[in-house]
Amino acid sequence: MPYTRKEYAGAAADTTLSTGINNADTTITVAAAAGWPTGAAGPFAIVIDAGTASEEKVLIASRTTTTLTVASSGRGYDSTTATSHSSGATVKHCLTAVDFDEANYWVTELAAAATAANDLIIADANDSLSRIAKGANSRVLAVDSGGVLGYTTVSSAMITDGTIATGDIADSAITSAKIADGTIVAGDIADGAVTSAKILDGTIATGDIADSAITSAKIADGTIATADIADSAITSAKIADGTIATADIADSAITSAKIAANAVTQAKVASGYRFTFTGTSAPSSPSEGDLWYDTTNDDLLAYHGTQWRKPWTMPWGVQGYAERTSTQSLLAGMNDLTSLSVTYTAIANRRIRITAHAHVNPATNDQTGYLAIRESSTTLNLNQQWLNSSLIAETMIVQVVITPTAGSKTYKASFNFNGAATGTLQAASTTPAFILVEDIGPNGNPA
Repeated sequence: MPYTRKEYAGAAADTTLSTGINNADTTITVAAAAGWPTGAAGPFAIVIDAGTASEEKVLIASRTTTTLTVASSGRGYDSTTATSHSSGATVKHCLTAVDFDEANYWVTELAAAATAANDLIIADANDSLSRIAKGANSRVLAVDSGGVLGYTTVSSAMITDGTIATGDIADSAITSAKIADGTIVAGDIADGAVTSAKILDGTIATGDIADSAITSAKIADGTIATADIADSAITSAKIADGTIATADIADSAITSAKIAANAVTQAKVASGYRFTFTGTSAPSSPSEGDLWYDTTNDDLLAYHGTQWRKPWTMPWGVQGYAERTSTQSLLAGMNDLTSLSVTYTAIANRRIRITAHAHVNPATNDQTGYLAIRESSTTLNLNQQWLNSSLIAETMIVQVVITPTAGSKTYKASFNFNGAATGTLQAASTTPAFILVEDIGPNGNPA
């Protein structure tokens, strides 16, 4: 059976139909869709008039703002019946029996197929799973002439002529018995491979050796004894340029005095290592992965190829803060709280927490107040609270955690009463009203 990935959203609030629909409409308009799936990751399901005789589930292919486009054959989804619905009917994002049945099917298939440790589970063309038992030692998986996958031994017939490379051969795997007599030529012998023990004593004459022919690369490591070298015989002139290899240098022989000032660059540092700097200003010409401890701000920063910033996996802390220390009259309707606005530059895939804090009392007793965090006219979250007394300011707090897109963002605190009620925002230097924007860590990889 075909399987389609569905998209789900945990923060999709219930909404209503903006206009009525009949049983064949394929476009549905809702009153609000904040936090709803978009269909980008796959279709998603809704239920209209849930719990009533008119309940209908619908599979949605995509959403653009508050307009939902129905998937092909999406009306009357999940064994419900397509029917008409009136404007104002409840609409909810929901799970379906199809979702649970598909997941249960594969759990059952997997549990039934695997019966022993190290079983290999494979799929067939009918959406079913089957088992290949663990093979014996040194066996490999292969497809036989009948197209069946299974374990078998590696035979010569399985190896294409001329395809075995150096990397395929284990160290010390080729013994003398594996090499045909008389087939090793000079080009087969690595520099330094022929040691004194391999040469018949007394067979190399002076005439056999060209002037300056014996360089470090031609001498096997550790084969020249002290007795072979005359006192003071090896001067700088006797050593061929560029022939001293790592193995020729004793451990700890190269001290700081032997290294020219500013001679060690990133190219000379072993792969995987980076420089660490300490100072009041950013180092010049950094490489990606370098670390800088900013002593002015007591901050550790990493270079990410184009800029210095805190390590990606750490919280980056406060990104913006604003406060108000004097009262503000609150009129009927939505009031933007003066001075309680923060603008900062968001980085993609970073999760932020926004907190708004205020003390409010109504002009008359027993009113409902709403403290909201907004981006322009969009409400990100709000706290609804019953305010009992016009004489006592009550504390209201609202928070929201979001992952904004990259770019400049402005968030503000706003307040309104239910209906036509009014009141006062109480604030002072010791009890300010404030809005705080904090980076609390990553929500994915760097963009």
